[in-house]
Amino acid sequence: MELRLRLAGGTDVSALREVDALARNGDTQRIEFLHDAVRSGRCLIAESDTIIGFVVGTPGRFFGHDFIDLVVVHEAFRRRGVGRVLLRAAAERANTTRVFSSTNASNESMRSMFMAEGWTLSGQLHGLDEGDPEFVYFIDPASA
Repeated sequence: MELRLRLAGGTDVSALREVDALARNGDTQRIEFLHDAVRSGRCLIAESDTIIGFVVGTPGRFFGHDFIDLVVVHEAFRRRGVGRVLLRAAAERANTTRVFSSTNASNESMRSMFMAEGWTLSGQLHGLDEGDPEFVYFIDPASA
């Protein structure tokens, strides 16, 4: 599978909604988040014949460090390295020497990907999703 990366444009939002199960199911917060990410140039797309995944990052969002907010790969294309490519690309494009991201404890595949990609566990946050703590990770892209 040949994978291409590019910044999302306004005409991509409907395709992003199809890739993301929350947006596809009508989650209005997620849909607005996607619109904002595309408008502000923070969304990078992975495509083959169609859009199969995306990553959203926010410069300086986490205590002055760039933060990768979201990595989404369409269910039909998971476990093929698309998420890893997106995560690496977002970290490499960061404006800060250290980049942070997070995932719920229950998201074992994302936690596994962070560890396989050389990210370091920074700590846990409790109280965001009751009973499912958020694991925070970081990487220094220049030394990875």
